Formats: sequence, structure tokens, C-alpha cells
Amino acid sequence: MFDNNDWTRILVGLGFNVSIKILILQAMAAIETDSPELVPLIQAKLTELEQINALIASEQSSPNSALIKADVLEWSENQRLAGMLSRRQELKQIIFDLLNLANFGLQLLLPGATQPSSGSDCVNLAMGW
Repeated sequence: MFDNNDWTRILVGLGFNVSIKILILQAMAAIETDSPELVPLIQAKLTELEQINALIASEQSSPNSALIKADVLEWSENQRLAGMLSRRQELKQIIFDLLNLANFGLQLLLPGATQPSSGSDCVNLAMGW
């Protein structure tokens, strides 16, 4: 069974607006009924996503995270951060797919994704990056 706060973890983790809470709750109920074995997997992915988000926040708040040469202020592309951002994107997609949210008319817009055509029935949910 999902915990009482899992719907909030999903909304925050996927960057959705609270206005779609009912759709998230419906998706969670469907999973509990049709595929209860997926609940612990989804919860584990949510926990991993929260951990990645905390690591990203910590990395981004470090003033010297990418500084490699102080005398000329040469900065490197932060590969560690890039890896974390990539993993966060993967986790969001995994959670979205496990919850089968596309069947509820939702669309997960990740960086680099194209916008659906104007005639699309999907609810567009822009991600906060």
C-alpha cells in the first residue's frame, strides 16, 4: 500500500502542480488494485529521486564545485552534476511510466522534449529545473 504522503512525493518529485492531485490519486489506486507489487518499487524510486535532488542542491550550492584553476578562474563542466541531473531525469521517467500516468492524460515534459501539437489531449506539465 502507498503511504499517506506518497501522492505529495510524486507531485513534488515529478514537478507537477497540486491541481492534478486527483489524477495522481487515481493512478495510485489503480496501481494498488492492478499491480500492488509495483508499490514498493515506486516508493524506492521516489526515495532515490529525493536523494538525488538533495545531492543536486548540495552540489549547486557549493561555490567551488566546478572551479579547477583559481588563478585564472577556469571552470570545468561539472560532470558529477551532469550525471546527477541525468539520473534525476531517468528516475522521473521511470516513476511516470510505473504509475502509467500517460493513461490519465498526463505528459511528462523533460528537458529536450518537444511540445505536443496544439490538438493534443494531454495535460502539459512543465518541469521545474
